[in-house]
Amino acid sequence: MMSRAAPFIRRIAAGLILSIVALSVNVAHGADKAPILRGEVVVAGGVVTIGDLFGNAGEHSDKPIFRSPDLGTTASVAAWRVVAEARSAGLLSARAGSIVDVVVTHAAKEVSSDEVVRVIAADIAGQIPGVDPSDLLVTFDQAIDTRFADRKSATPVRIVGSTMLAGNGRFETMIAIDKGGSDERLRIRGVFTETMRVLILVRPIARGEIIKAEDLSQERMPKRQAGAVRAVEPDDLIGLAARRPLRPGQPLAAADFGRPILVNRGETVTMTYEGPGLVLTARGLALEQGARGVPITVMNQQSKRVVQAVISGPGRVTIQSNVTSIASLQKDKP
Repeated sequence: MMSRAAPFIRRIAAGLILSIVALSVNVAHGADKAPILRGEVVVAGGVVTIGDLFGNAGEHSDKPIFRSPDLGTTASVAAWRVVAEARSAGLLSARAGSIVDVVVTHAAKEVSSDEVVRVIAADIAGQIPGVDPSDLLVTFDQAIDTRFADRKSATPVRIVGSTMLAGNGRFETMIAIDKGGSDERLRIRGVFTETMRVLILVRPIARGEIIKAEDLSQERMPKRQAGAVRAVEPDDLIGLAARRPLRPGQPLAAADFGRPILVNRGETVTMTYEGPGLVLTARGLALEQGARGVPITVMNQQSKRVVQAVISGPGRVTIQSNVTSIASLQKDKP
């Protein structure tokens, strides 16, 4: 009797095992699809939806259940309340799990004081022919705190009205900050000054001293204060010599500098003539001063002849290629 029942019992046991395995798979699959509460949420819009708060929210994802915090701010809400609101909205399987509080951040674009300055400077420059916004120094009567605009906005801050008094540089501007569906408006008053970029010295420079890169600094200065000075680049001055004593902090002009003097009047110089297969040298007395490449008159110290030469380096001149000059050099040769 027992032997005949054994196959039947084994079949029943196998069926139970298969059923348990299938049930386990279905439970696990259901767990994968269960709504999962998030502990931290970042939203871009004005409302928080079930889909923002729960993973696997399915058809209930787009249902709003809370208003978002203010732009750029963060708020927290108790997990039990989130679950209760989600269930009321139809997500009956909502659970808090181990989450105690949900932190919600409303993402936004920062609108800094510098950004407001940039927008206002562009507006002012557009009203003054020939002025570049980067040349305007804009200051406000009162400090402007950082504001927040809609992250999706293409123009987070814009001008909606402005009045400018060019004579004294005063302005009054109304700006609008895009909050996404609404604007925050601010009335801003201040002063603008047209500036120019100038080079200044960082240390005193004596007459004849050679300018090096570390001697120079760039800064902006009110145009009326700079006067007739025209902008120059550092490379225009480096390697030149000061024509007069110069103080640090004063705007520099190209006319303040010239090529370094390599030969002074009354200085003994080496006179050189180079020709095909021939190099002649002699000692001479410079009758003029000058920089590299400048023609001066030089007297041969032995023959007392005066010749034309071109300054080729410190204490060195090159004789022009003419018969008289060559002869004047050759007379000194032993």
